[in-house]
Amino acid sequence: MKERIFGVGASPRAVRVLVDGFPRDLERWQCFKEIAKDCFKPTENTFSILLDINPTAAKIRWMQRARPGDDFVERIKEYLKNEDDVRTALMEDGVQGLEVRVGAPEDSNLMQVVVSFLAERMDAWADKF
Repeated sequence: MKERIFGVGASPRAVRVLVDGFPRDLERWQCFKEIAKDCFKPTENTFSILLDINPTAAKIRWMQRARPGDDFVERIKEYLKNEDDVRTALMEDGVQGLEVRVGAPEDSNLMQVVVSFLAERMDAWADKF
């Protein structure tokens, strides 16, 4: 994983990564930090996009890409169970949380919502990158 994300000789300050759906739980965050500890340390330029998603919009999104054996009820229960702990751990480790509200079913095209959210803030972040 480390080589795929950071590449040989990558400068940690030059790496820009957007990972969808990570981390889903504290164990995955801890594992990532351990594997990447020589290449990655959160800075003021490290952000996590935190979704505050309406369950109806979440189900529509899930139905558009459901994988065999994937159960929506179990997935949303796991998300809701882990959400606060993951959010707290990221912030404690210096990752800034940016909350994106996805409320209405018509917002279920998550990529458009996230891109719009980021575009609205790019000017404010321009000096950070």
